[in-house]
Amino acid sequence: MAGKQIGIKRTFTDRVVELFNPKAGLDRYQHRLAIAALGSSGYLTPGSSRKSLRGWSSLGENPISETVDKGEDIREGVRDLFKNSPVSGALLRRMAYKVVGPGLTLQARPDYEALGLPKEQASTWTKQVEREFRMWSKTCDATQTDSLNRLAFLALLSWMRDGDVFAGFPMVKRKGQVYQTRVMLIDGAQVGNNLSMMREGWLGGVKCDKYGAPEAYYIRNWNPISNDWALTGKEISAFGSKTGRRNIVHLVNKEWIGQRRGVSILAPVIEPLRQITQLSQAAVTKAIIQAFITVFITHNQADGMESPVPTSDQVEPDDPQSYEMGSGTIYDLDEGDDVKVVQSTSQPDFDPVFKAIVMQIGANVGVAFEVMMMHFTASYSASRAALMESWTTFLTLRTWLVDLFLQEAYEAFLWEAVASGRILAPGFFTDPAIRAAWCSTRWTGRGPGQIDPLKEVNAAEKRLKNHLTTHEDEHTAIHGGDWDSSMDRLAAEEETLTRLGLQSSKEGSSSGSDSSAADKTLEDLQDE
Repeated sequence: MAGKQIGIKRTFTDRVVELFNPKAGLDRYQHRLAIAALGSSGYLTPGSSRKSLRGWSSLGENPISETVDKGEDIREGVRDLFKNSPVSGALLRRMAYKVVGPGLTLQARPDYEALGLPKEQASTWTKQVEREFRMWSKTCDATQTDSLNRLAFLALLSWMRDGDVFAGFPMVKRKGQVYQTRVMLIDGAQVGNNLSMMREGWLGGVKCDKYGAPEAYYIRNWNPISNDWALTGKEISAFGSKTGRRNIVHLVNKEWIGQRRGVSILAPVIEPLRQITQLSQAAVTKAIIQAFITVFITHNQADGMESPVPTSDQVEPDDPQSYEMGSGTIYDLDEGDDVKVVQSTSQPDFDPVFKAIVMQIGANVGVAFEVMMMHFTASYSASRAALMESWTTFLTLRTWLVDLFLQEAYEAFLWEAVASGRILAPGFFTDPAIRAAWCSTRWTGRGPGQIDPLKEVNAAEKRLKNHLTTHEDEHTAIHGGDWDSSMDRLAAEEETLTRLGLQSSKEGSSSGSDSSAADKTLEDLQDE
């Protein structure tokens, strides 16, 4: 393979050296060529000799400390965008609605084989635990204002917006409530160092051991005088000294090894979000200006003209310099008077620029433009592809939310339920393996939604026919919730319909086969 040709310009010094010592001049030129070759080969890096990279500088800061040092500024910037930028607020809320939706449903799934339980006994235990958990989840909030599902929505929204959020499980006894375990969300800005914590091990209010495992968190108090978090607070151990349970859980998406604190998912797109907000404001201002007509009247009379608009309809009847325009009114101009209308000039189209920037923002966070803006105008295939690609992001966030928050809350509840004797779970406190078997769960929620229900159901029928899925998975993908409970209700409905002599859904399912084919053909034509 032919080598890359590299050339350099001969300088005045080169010519002088060549004049007095040609051999030295040749050696000098060859060495300069070698140095130039080293700078133009391999990976391109900031500060390379290429013109496109000359203005690019990288400080090479430690990403672990950078997320702490710049974390507060990023948090404040994203919070301002969340409040004042329609795109930022819509994106984060849309993601939270898709991930949590009306709520995630617990399905207790104890490993009955590992526990040596009959399947029927495990099913009975599951129903009892789910019944107790539903009761607890409605009153578990330490502030007595939200249910567990609403706390999950708030935790996820805070996590994505602020970078991280903390949750604790204090024991608070309240009148009329069976359980004392509470869930308390802690704002990420409330966790931080005080002045005496600039020692080894503390960073961003988190203290870790030599392996990077959290040992303690510093929760700061609110200072009403400065209207900010104070430097005083309380140090809370990450794990209980007797039980080893988590006292504090940290919801954070780590992108660097050893990272202590998180940054908002919007951190890489703060600048385009700010620019698109300014662009939207400018476009609205432009539309408002274009809606006005500015009229300049030149005349020779010093007293001006009498307005044809009735005095009762004028906005400023006492201002002699105010000329008002009314619906269908005509000014009778005097000789020599003239009217000049000033209109704003046209500007470049707003939609192409707006869409291009929003698509880049969506690509960064993993949400398609159509889903982000709820703008499905393309074909069925394109719209469904956008929904499915975005659903990968939503499902990943849901899994993380379950692992870091909901499962921890469930286990905190189960600890108290077993300890108080309301739930029987032999070996729960003596063997970690047995405890893990009792704590096994599955959390379900709403599916991605359906753009064309007919096609979605037909596809589900084919998957079931070819044994590529289960009835429970298909039910969960569409409705979420508990498949067992749905089947119990469906069986009861079928029994009622049969007892009343009415046509059941099974009997009427075959009657629509011909119309289904016609509908499918119509949908295909519409898609084309």
